[in-house]
Amino acid sequence: MEERLVISPLCGVFFPAYTELRDTTVVVGDEVGVVVRNGEKHPVHSPFTGELLGLLAATGERVRAYQPVAWLTTSDDR
Repeated sequence: MEERLVISPLCGVFFPAYTELRDTTVVVGDEVGVVVRNGEKHPVHSPFTGELLGLLAATGERVRAYQPVAWLTTSDDR
């Protein structure tokens, strides 16, 4: 198992797609949240398949481009 980070595509305000993380599995392309910038929503997609372990940005938190917003574990075969 490897740990991976999901990053914000741009700066703005982060809103997660999940409120409960227990046993949450995401696949490549799943939306883990959105970043709102200038009134426009920009999805944050997971580039990995794995178990979502936690959010690194709180609801409504300002984030920078490329800032990690979530982390997950992936299997070795990706």
